[in-house]
Amino acid sequence: MECVARASLVHLCSQGPPSPRRSRFSLSPQISNFTPFGKPKEQLYSPAGATSRASRWAERLLADFNFYPTITDSRSPGDTAPSNLLLVSTSDDRTLPLPIDFYQVLGAETHFLLDGIRRAYEARVSKPPLDGFSQEALIGRRQILQAAFDTLSNPTTREDYNCRLLEDADSTLIFQVPWDKVPGALCVLQEAGEPEMVLQVGRSLLLEQLPKTFKQDVVLAMALAYVDLSRNAMALSPSDYVGCCEVLERALKLLQEEGASNLARELQLQIDETLEDLAPRCTLELLALPLDEDHRMKRREGLRSARNVLWTVGKGGASVIGGGFTREDFMNEAFLRMTASEQIDMFAATPSNIPAESFEVYGVALALVADAVMLKRPHLISNADNLFQQLQQTKVTSLGSISEYTSKADREIDFALE
Repeated sequence: MECVARASLVHLCSQGPPSPRRSRFSLSPQISNFTPFGKPKEQLYSPAGATSRASRWAERLLADFNFYPTITDSRSPGDTAPSNLLLVSTSDDRTLPLPIDFYQVLGAETHFLLDGIRRAYEARVSKPPLDGFSQEALIGRRQILQAAFDTLSNPTTREDYNCRLLEDADSTLIFQVPWDKVPGALCVLQEAGEPEMVLQVGRSLLLEQLPKTFKQDVVLAMALAYVDLSRNAMALSPSDYVGCCEVLERALKLLQEEGASNLARELQLQIDETLEDLAPRCTLELLALPLDEDHRMKRREGLRSARNVLWTVGKGGASVIGGGFTREDFMNEAFLRMTASEQIDMFAATPSNIPAESFEVYGVALALVADAVMLKRPHLISNADNLFQQLQQTKVTSLGSISEYTSKADREIDFALE
């Protein structure tokens, strides 16, 4: 059953997991406190008049990024732009500081030779991101990948880049990304295995009034980042089903509320199907939480989820409810994690149009006996006896219809009643 849940996540995003390369980015205060609009925070950049190897290398890199405008600069000849505002967008002068590690965005390692760098680049380029990104985002992504390849495939620029990483990795990795290239940069960061960074930047961007296409690109990159986090949750030992479902629900909500109705429809359907497959496992994980005040709300959520799972299937013990469970299998697993009172309450609240199976009635009858003893309520014994009599009556009525398909649980109940 657990394999079914894992297979759902594998199918959820056909582009595969992010690069296994360990992240260089740790969401330091430098990055977490960036200013989305206007002048960036000063601690991220060198002083305006500084002339260092980093500045010379950055200027050379900008041409590779194709970030300079093709139109003539409107500044007067006497105006001099400060050296810490090197990036200029063709559509807007705003920039956004983002960490971009050329090795990581290519899925390469520092020890790779030229052939390895080329193969890593070709692998990234030949596998475009999920459908739904705008042409502008795809162009920005391609430009960043090209700049990374050009830098690392040239011995001189690669040596310079490696030296800068050793001297001051934080400032070397921070780039002033032009505003219209930000969606492409988020796409690259998501593919490079930086979901937390994508989500942190994306949340800040969504606080602003963004153009429709720009916003959809940001939303899609964030949704894919949530999918990455869900994979990480499933890769834990044991798997974190609750954490996985929580981030997938955020991804689906984000696509539905912040994106357009037709944005990444296939991804939305896959997330929805995966949530349905994982629902039983997630529910059991919630029900297994301790019976203390700290976990009371989570267990209550698990009880609601158990009702939803069972009541949407209704009658039919052989019906599959997701994750490979039959209704009977799931109920037995759920009852093992529920108190006797919780079992009784769920049975009493079951809608009348969902007839109870014999294994349900038998389990609740035993729960009534347990509560009668633990809570010193003798009248519950009478209620349990009524349920046992109903089961006995049902057995007598169905004696002529016993077949090889009678479930093992039903035969065990028959033996117990005798």
